[in-house]
Amino acid sequence: MASTYTTTEASTFTEARARAVMISVLGDFTALKNAGLITAAQAEEWHDALLFALCEEAVEMFQLKFTSPTGQQRALDYEVKDDGSISASQRPGGINYLDFATGTTVGITLRLRPNGRGREKVLQYLQRRRWGMDGKILTGNTYVDRQYSQSGYGLTRKKVGEWT
Repeated sequence: MASTYTTTEASTFTEARARAVMISVLGDFTALKNAGLITAAQAEEWHDALLFALCEEAVEMFQLKFTSPTGQQRALDYEVKDDGSISASQRPGGINYLDFATGTTVGITLRLRPNGRGREKVLQYLQRRRWGMDGKILTGNTYVDRQYSQSGYGLTRKKVGEWT
């Protein structure tokens, strides 16, 4: 007697869902701008680049890395969930960026899916906009801080490193 097993992998991605989730991320970027950690132009550029990359289904995760003037680092990881495993959605925010030391810098790093549908298109897009290709992801202890979702598609935001 022979048995056959099959599996299917369905994605919950749609462009409309990606756009809806990015509204929450834009809320996070606006909070960074309001605290003087990034400019309005950076917030817009990061939002546009991420939305493009998400719509190409090329992003595995992205990270905002904060470096204090003394060199201490911590980060926010945003992990893409397009398998229906995320259903809760929370409001953006929850971090008082005004408490960060004066002179703290913020950078963004994307990790693309190795076999993402639009990976090459996204790489070309980022190169045209002079994004570096040498970003390093900060690792360390993480915990889930927020989730942003729309109909089973979303992002899990995790805090990395020491947050007080």
